[in-house]
Amino acid sequence: MATFIPMVMLFYIAYQFDHLGILAMGITNMAIWMGVSVTPKQLLLNTDFNSQTVILTYLFLGLLLLLAAHLSTHFNFKKHFRFTYQHFGVHLSFISSIGRLFLLLRVRAFISVHNYLVCFGFLYL
Repeated sequence: MATFIPMVMLFYIAYQFDHLGILAMGITNMAIWMGVSVTPKQLLLNTDFNSQTVILTYLFLGLLLLLAAHLSTHFNFKKHFRFTYQHFGVHLSFISSIGRLFLLLRVRAFISVHNYLVCFGFLYL
């Protein structure tokens, strides 16, 4: 509750006064409310990427922000907020993807590095 009420207030103020900086603070507060580490130091020291829950939380928040970016342009409502939503959404989604990648490398240690790189390369063609 200590982060939910300020989050709602920050989103309201950002949309009311059309301010990107306040929107970024609201998104950051939403990430804290969901339990996501905010600073890179906290991300590296305190986050347990062995947990599927942490990875899915990062992925869910990233996809939620990307959906918000898409909907803001689709409905022509605050289209200039799209960049901020995409910025946070892409970074969180990629952080969760990297965490999942390392988790898969630990779980599937029997796959050779060569085969893994070939499979990884085909995913991005």
